[in-house]
Amino acid sequence: MKVIFLDIDGVLNNTSWLLDQNNFDNFCPDNVKIFNHIIKKTNAKVVISSTWRLNHPDLKKIFEDQGVECDIIGYTPDLSECKNGIYRGSERGTEIFAWILKNWQNENIEKFIILDDENDMGKLKEFLIQTNMENGITGGNALQIINYLNDYKLSDFI
Repeated sequence: MKVIFLDIDGVLNNTSWLLDQNNFDNFCPDNVKIFNHIIKKTNAKVVISSTWRLNHPDLKKIFEDQGVECDIIGYTPDLSECKNGIYRGSERGTEIFAWILKNWQNENIEKFIILDDENDMGKLKEFLIQTNMENGITGGNALQIINYLNDYKLSDFI
């Protein structure tokens, strides 16, 4: 199985789209179209690593309502801490790694990629396709992801 660890803001949303909306829970249709293309071409499953997983209890329904066509198979754990009234978030890469350690054998993961606009991935940084909040996911990002997950070689295009 191929897995995409998915952030939402900066991937399925972008700055200009959010500024035009009255509802920040709407995804940018252009970004959704690109993401759906990736899923169609790779048949990857999705694990939500976005902080949305903490504040939106029914992300599967939100994805369905927004036209995101993917199979959400899980959510990374929340490893943030609050001590003495001080919130300390955890590194996203640590949370992704914790999910992989717990699930990789049961899920039969052959490849994974991280899709995020942040780069706090620690040792998993080599698996990051970094987007930006200005544009969200782009066609160039999609090509990288599809090529990596499907192991395309130059000979496949000639």
